[in-house]
This record gives sequence, structure tokens and C-alpha cells, in this order.
Amino acid sequence: MTDEIVCRIDALAHDGRGLHRPEDGGPVIFVAGSLPGQTVRARIIRRQKRFWEARRTAVLEDVALAADICPHGEDCGGCPWQRLPYAAQLRWKGQLVRDALERIGGLGRDAALPLRPALGSPEQRAFRNKMEFAFGPADGSGLCLGLRRRGGLQVLPVPGCALLPAEGPGLVTACAGLAARSGLPAYVPPRSAAEEGRLRPRTDKGRGRRPRRERPGAEECGFWRFLVVRCGWPDPAPAQAAAADAPGRRWWLTCVTSPGTAEQRRTVARMGRELLDAFPCVQAFVHEERATPDALVAGERRVLCLDRRGEALPGDEAPLYLPLGGRWFGLDPASFFQVNGLAAERLAATAVEQLLSPRPGAAPRRLLDVYCGAGAPGLLAAGHFDEVLGMEYDRRAVLLAERNARRFGFGHCRYEAGDAARLLTALAREHGPGHWDHALLDPPRGGVAPEALAALRHLAPERLVYISCNPATLARDARALSADYELMQVTPLDLFPHSPHVESVSCWQRRT
Repeated sequence: MTDEIVCRIDALAHDGRGLHRPEDGGPVIFVAGSLPGQTVRARIIRRQKRFWEARRTAVLEDVALAADICPHGEDCGGCPWQRLPYAAQLRWKGQLVRDALERIGGLGRDAALPLRPALGSPEQRAFRNKMEFAFGPADGSGLCLGLRRRGGLQVLPVPGCALLPAEGPGLVTACAGLAARSGLPAYVPPRSAAEEGRLRPRTDKGRGRRPRRERPGAEECGFWRFLVVRCGWPDPAPAQAAAADAPGRRWWLTCVTSPGTAEQRRTVARMGRELLDAFPCVQAFVHEERATPDALVAGERRVLCLDRRGEALPGDEAPLYLPLGGRWFGLDPASFFQVNGLAAERLAATAVEQLLSPRPGAAPRRLLDVYCGAGAPGLLAAGHFDEVLGMEYDRRAVLLAERNARRFGFGHCRYEAGDAARLLTALAREHGPGHWDHALLDPPRGGVAPEALAALRHLAPERLVYISCNPATLARDARALSADYELMQVTPLDLFPHSPHVESVSCWQRRT
């Protein structure tokens, strides 16, 4: 047993780390910072019975790799695969989906998996329309704004980041300078909020909660948390083609802080007005607060929303629009929407194609759009159905989906806010099997809740299309679905070049 080993990397794990399988059948070794074909020296940081974890300390034998796309590649956690040639990235992403479906889902034993080659991103640089930057203590004193270092919570400034369009890095640099000038400290999330004893216990429907513990103020844990930069269009531009290069693109900035005093809130408002004055490309500035001691980039309370002139918007609304599938979807700056617009077009087209592809039987009638968000991509297929019912936990997203449906002239679409398991269970009690003949699922990384999946299987739609952002939870749900459904096709898609993240669209047909 030694703290350092030398090993050859054979494959890639689902989280992007290199993987070494010893010839003697010993524990597999996950090596952070390594790529297939390399021989590396690595330091063991954790030993378990079936696997070890290590971190690369040196590359002893390298392979032909691509050049770094930015100068922060060795330290930044955003693009661990940037030196892997893009064709190889796509092959490995397809392999990650295959491995999950075979090993976790138990598929591919009786017949070959209907797995298509991974579809790549049309752009591998400047492809993001949204990025989330964290504030952190600077080396020495003050604060900085950037991305987390690989494998930790420390913040690294990334002025050379290659993922944002041209104006983005300048906005981030300016915001960092204004925040540093305030003298307020950066927030440092605890490594384990549960150990800090500061998380409020959560139970279903808010019942049975224990007394809430006091949450720390800005003086204790820090004030500045995150800056979210997002580009889009300020109006639906009906006369323009719905394309990512349509003229008139603007930026929305959302600053997330810890709860502050009245003076601290005025400081944020002044920063917002200075940014609006200095950058004509900025359409709106939003200030949100988050009290929970964690590292989530999500405001819990909207404090202020400033328009292009620096005036507070009534109702705290700063609508932006993004194109998809020939339509303009209205969003809030905090809304979920795919951050790679051109690759999202491929994902949406694949999902709609699978949802509507020819099959024996009657034409589509009723569509369940579960985890529908602001309505995309379900609204792209809505014209082919007589009735569409969307479900989404976020009430703000449901309001946006309703507005988008009205804008598109779809009066037959309705939406409900709430937990998907509860809504689907109620729907299963109301309708028998077959009433909803199609279903579209686009769950978060945790996949479909078991209760929701059970209710959906009771409703028994003929065709089901599942958009996944996590091969492991897709495979878990696929194991349950395969009892009633046949997997017709699964297509991996790359919306996040240079990272191990992979999306997929799978189509399921009910067994007769």
C-alpha cells in the first residue's frame, strides 16, 4: 500500500474522471484530471473495498490531445475534457449512456440496444447563453468572481473563459470590480451544511417541521454569492426568423446575495445601475437573496429588478425571449432553459420527431407534458394533439408556459403547478389506462420520482419520450419502464462540450 501509484488510464467514468482497471482484478481506480491512453502518477485520496479514488500528480506518457480552449484548463472545473478531441468526446458520451443502460438498466441482454451515435454541438466555443459565476475570497484580501476550482469550493477568476459570447467576460470583470469596491465579504458555503446545523428540515407539504434554527447573517457567512449572466432578446421579434443570430441580442444579470440590510441592498442597486450605464448591451439587472447556507445558485426572494433605464420594474418582471424550433419562448431571468441554443434545437427536434413518428394505430390525441418547465419542447408538438396537459413544480414556470401557449394560439393547452407524483397519482384515479396516449418527460437530474413513474405506468400512454440529463437515473427508470414498454430508440446529445455531461432522448412504445 502506498500513497502514490503509476497506472494507465483505460476509460472514462460518468463524472469525467479517468478509469484504471487493474489486470489482477483489484479495485478499479478513478483518477481525477486524467484521460484515456495516458500513463499517470496519481496520489490515492480514498480507498474503498471495490474502488479507489486518486488525483493525478504527473503525466508520464501522454497521447495526442487537442489544445486547451482557454488558459484555465488545468485548474477550472468547467471543462475537464477540453484536451480530448471532440470526436472522442462524442464517442465517450455515447459510451456513458450505453454503460448506464446495460449495467444499471439491465437492457441490451436479449437484443442490441437501439443506440444512435451521439449528436454533437454545432459550436464548441462561445456556445452558452447562460453562465453562473461564484463570488469568493481573493488571494490575499478582497474578493473575486469566477468558477469553482476543480474538486473544491475555491473560486478561480476566468477572464479567458471560452464558453461565453464576446460581451460576457467583460460584464463579469466589471461586476467583480464593483462588488470588491463595496467592501462587503464574499460568501463561503460550508462544505457540509447539514453538519453546520443550519438547514431547515424539510418534510412533505410543510407538515411536521421542527423549530427553525437561526440562519447566519451576511456578517457571519458573507454577502456576495453569485452572478448569473444570460443573453437573449427583449421581445419575441415576430418579424425575425427565430434564430440564435437574430439581431438585437441583450444581456440579463442576476446577482444573488445573502439577506442584507437596507444599506446593503442599496449597494447592490447602485452596482446594477452602474452596470446598466456602462454596458448598453445589458437589458436588465435583478437582485435576489438566498438565506440557506449551501452552494445552490438559486434566489429564494427577489428584491429588485431594474430595467434598461435603471428604474425598478413593476411586478419585478424582466422578460426575455429565446428561440427554439421556430418559436420564441418567453422566460424570466431565473427560468430553466437549455443554455446551448443551437444544440437545444437538435434536442428538441429529436424529441418531437420521436413523439410524432409514424406508428400503427390512431393519430395522437392527448399529450402529458411532465416536468414541462416554461413549455418547451412540448409546445413544439402541441399542434398535433387535441389536448395537452403540462405539469411543473415551479409556479413561475407554469405561468410562463401558459403565456407561451397563449402567444402561440394553443387554447387546448393547460398547465398545473405541483409535485409530479401527486398530480399524476390524482390523474390516474380520474382517468383509466389509455386516456392519455402520449407522454413527454423532461425530469431534473434525479430522474422521475418512483411514485410518479408508477402512476404514469397506470395511465399507460402508448408512446413515451424521455429527455434525460443523467444516464444513471435514466437507466434506473428504464429498468422500471421496460416491464411495460419497449425501448425503440435512444439518442445521446452533447449540449455541454468539453465536459462529461450528456443529454439523451429515448423513445418507448407500450408492449401490446
